[in-house]
Amino acid sequence: MTAAGGERQRALRNVGWSAVQRWTVRLAGVVTFVVLGRLLEPGEIGLATLAVAVVGLLAVVADLGMTTFLVQADEADRRTTSTVFWTALGLGCTGAGLLALVAGPVAAALDEPDAAPVLRALAGGLVLTSLTVVPAALMLRAMRFRAMAGRGVGAALVSAAVGIGLAVAGAGVWALVAQNLVQNAVSLVWFWVAARWWPSATFSRPALREAWRFGSALLGINLVQALRDRADGVLIGSLGGLDLLGYWAVATRLLGLLHEVTMSVMDHVALPLFVRLRDDLPRFERGYETAGALSTAALAPLVAVLAAVSPVVVPGLFGQQWEPSVLPAQLLAVAYGVGAVGYFNRSALLAFRRSGTAWAVAVGSLVLHVVVLLVAAPAGLPVLAAALGAAQVLTVVGSAVVLRRTVGVGLRAYDRSVRALLCAAVSVGPMLLVTGTVPGWGGAVLAGTVGLGIYAGLLWLVDRSLVREGVSDIRGILRRRATAVPATAR
Repeated sequence: MTAAGGERQRALRNVGWSAVQRWTVRLAGVVTFVVLGRLLEPGEIGLATLAVAVVGLLAVVADLGMTTFLVQADEADRRTTSTVFWTALGLGCTGAGLLALVAGPVAAALDEPDAAPVLRALAGGLVLTSLTVVPAALMLRAMRFRAMAGRGVGAALVSAAVGIGLAVAGAGVWALVAQNLVQNAVSLVWFWVAARWWPSATFSRPALREAWRFGSALLGINLVQALRDRADGVLIGSLGGLDLLGYWAVATRLLGLLHEVTMSVMDHVALPLFVRLRDDLPRFERGYETAGALSTAALAPLVAVLAAVSPVVVPGLFGQQWEPSVLPAQLLAVAYGVGAVGYFNRSALLAFRRSGTAWAVAVGSLVLHVVVLLVAAPAGLPVLAAALGAAQVLTVVGSAVVLRRTVGVGLRAYDRSVRALLCAAVSVGPMLLVTGTVPGWGGAVLAGTVGLGIYAGLLWLVDRSLVREGVSDIRGILRRRATAVPATAR
């Protein structure tokens, strides 16, 4: 087997386990969210979304880029890993303490007094997250995706059971808080058991300086990305109130599910894979093109179907009170589809240690995102969703140009992704025609079937080699999953 073939087989094996994790976690999350959507008010879901957004920003600071540093470092000896562990734990405890102290003023600034106790409760999650930094990084570095999949599945199922149980018992927003904390706690236990690593009582200043040199630049990237991802929750909640934020959360929930089960399946695999390929630019470019094309080809038809059937699916799953979420969900499908084309640009830059460039791209994307939010949010969620779609086009084009100039990945590497996206776009029209003719869930199922059939036929016409690659890779993953069970049993 050639070196390229070996890397592809290893990537397929890891993608398979990553898929198991992502699909199970997201499915459990959606089931939980559907149940909670029927039991909780929009304001309660909005409050939890706002609090998680604030805590998520602090979690990025507590990580300090340490996870990615350990993944890409030439060596990760005991001295380095122990130094990273004590540093991350100190930052996590400090962040949790500060959040507990400022929860009241933050809630007052947001004009949401009920947010203070929720923020204080979620602060404990920062400590739990900091304790997982090193075990998670070591497992990711070793590409132990099978064990990581077990962690994700276990944490998702246990936390979902807790969240649903408390919601049924009438706990309100605290059901979501408990679900978040339980998921972090289960992940912590699983990582430590699986990684079989313990810190030593050592702390190295040279190791900290090395980690800081890399992590400080990456911290800027992660913080900017976190601000971009969570700016919606903070700004929409502040400008429009918790009810409006609740509608936005539901509009993005199903799209987030589709993103997780397609693009994010490759997310954890991409960086370590790109690192292995970076010394051979032609191989790297082929790997980058294949990862982007296959992931986009999987996501694009799904968001197209959701755009067409949202008027049935959203109120059918969550209840009629969520009708205002329908049109934003349809329009946001465009943004998610376009974003898939350039999804791996950041991982490519980091693989070549261009963290400064990745940071600059992330800052530009954040600035554009915030400007769009401030300008379009007052006009309503549909206008905001459409504006974010347009902004996503600019972001993808800009990051592709940067990647070409810094790493050498040509714009032709995006051709196959764009073809898949256009095929999905063409399929939307017939699906809308079907949903307009056949009402209810029957029409939604028929529309999805028609749309996927049209998409598959078009993709076969414009890029049948991509279809063959995708089918071959899926078969390979399934064969490995089938043979893994008896091997484990033995």
